[in-house]
Amino acid sequence: MNSTPQKLSEVIQVEKAAEALSYTMTIEEDWAQGRATFGGILASAAANAARAEQEDGFALRSALTSFVAPARPGRLEIALNKLRQGKNTIQWQVELSQDEQTIASLILCFGRGREGQFEIEGPRAPDAKKPEELDPLPYMEGITPRFTQHFDYRYTGNTLPFGGHKEGKIQGWVKARDTAAVTESTILSLLDAWPPPIWIHADSPIPGSTITWQVNFMDEVHQDGFSGEQYFYYEAETTAAAGGFSDFQGNLWSPDGKLLAVSRQLFVGYKPLA
Repeated sequence: MNSTPQKLSEVIQVEKAAEALSYTMTIEEDWAQGRATFGGILASAAANAARAEQEDGFALRSALTSFVAPARPGRLEIALNKLRQGKNTIQWQVELSQDEQTIASLILCFGRGREGQFEIEGPRAPDAKKPEELDPLPYMEGITPRFTQHFDYRYTGNTLPFGGHKEGKIQGWVKARDTAAVTESTILSLLDAWPPPIWIHADSPIPGSTITWQVNFMDEVHQDGFSGEQYFYYEAETTAAAGGFSDFQGNLWSPDGKLLAVSRQLFVGYKPLA
């Protein structure tokens, strides 16, 4: 593996394989998250692969991901299946595998913008301190997940993970430390870079993983729409939890406060660490 940290724009870059509708991605060890690798980059790479197979004019509208097995550092295969292409939408089924084991399965929907009967703007970003007024969350080797070194987090709330809080949300600003332009694929990784809000209720680390994850884009992300230097605001709250599983919804706002994407995840927690 390369000793130089692999940037976000590099890890989600895909390479065309010999077979039709097939690509590969390579993950370095610094993208580790517990016994697996950070799941957001799998969805980001899948979106990049689908994007490479279609014409311009179709924006990513929805991404539904099922995380089947943990991915290890190394090479992953990406297989695409175009389910249907109509005049205004394209739907893809994407499977990522490693050593003949399915790692993740996705359904991606791309669609052209059109005039609708209703235009209802989503909620604006909550009032919060600007990222420049906040201290970045430090990366601590051996304590925070390795993949977090690639993101700049600026928490705005007081309910941090493992604080034993009775209620609260995960809130703050985030951007990739990579200065490449922000794309739809980047947004997927920014959404998944945060800890699950169920962790704010715990008073000690609880290992776990996401089972399913859906993202709906409320606005188009143009290739040159956002700079890699801009921060995006994130907020997430647990909806319900039972039997070790928790459901939570998160919102991501653009730098100007417009709702950009809505995320929903099913998270499962394992036995607390001794």
